[in-house]
Amino acid sequence: MTAATPAATPPLDPPLAPLLDAVLARFAPAALLFDLDGTLVVTEHVTDACVRAVLAERGHPGAGLAMAELGGRTWQAIAETTRGRFLPEADPTELAADMAGRFETLALAQLREVPGAAAFVRAAAARVPTLVVTSSTRAFMGAALARLGLAEVLDVAACVAQEDVRVGKPHPEPYLLGAARLAVDPRRCVVFEDSRSGAVAAAAASARVVGVTCAAPEPALLRALADATLSDYRDPQLRAPS
Repeated sequence: MTAATPAATPPLDPPLAPLLDAVLARFAPAALLFDLDGTLVVTEHVTDACVRAVLAERGHPGAGLAMAELGGRTWQAIAETTRGRFLPEADPTELAADMAGRFETLALAQLREVPGAAAFVRAAAARVPTLVVTSSTRAFMGAALARLGLAEVLDVAACVAQEDVRVGKPHPEPYLLGAARLAVDPRRCVVFEDSRSGAVAAAAASARVVGVTCAAPEPALLRALADATLSDYRDPQLRAPS
């Protein structure tokens, strides 16, 4: 029986190929680790809407958290902040479950890709070990990656979700775990992130950071924290930090 020939990796769009080449040439990474929300899919506005809806239903119409308090954080961490500021009698675990359930329904209904993200990750995974490391739930991560067509090119079971860690971003545990699952030194990982907490987590893990600014809640701060930045995956080149 003749062995099946592996399917060829689809070529990158012309603007994307130089960007991937630039990342690999500049950092010589052993692995690439991608955040999900705000980095591969635009969902931070849905997080904000869910927090505001929960607060409105519990007697705080118009209240919410700053976008910088939402990006890159687990639902449990967001619930703890919300409880401390507005709902001292609430059970934070129940609050987190309420917010996460709303988010997963709305975010999947409105899922929008960061421009060029799926093609970039698909091509990157063909050249270097690649995982997603997210503060979202495993259920949402799996559904989002399937929607992007990335479930067949990434080891979704090895990707890191909020259930896999004891302490979420900005603690380095998520990125240290991602590196460990690929059996690579975290110092040889490049992390793609959009949030302050994610960039701090990656740096604390001794990884290099590429900031993705198009949906970032604090783009100027991200540019200062990152080793390089890009607006989205259609950028022709990496940008120097500012």
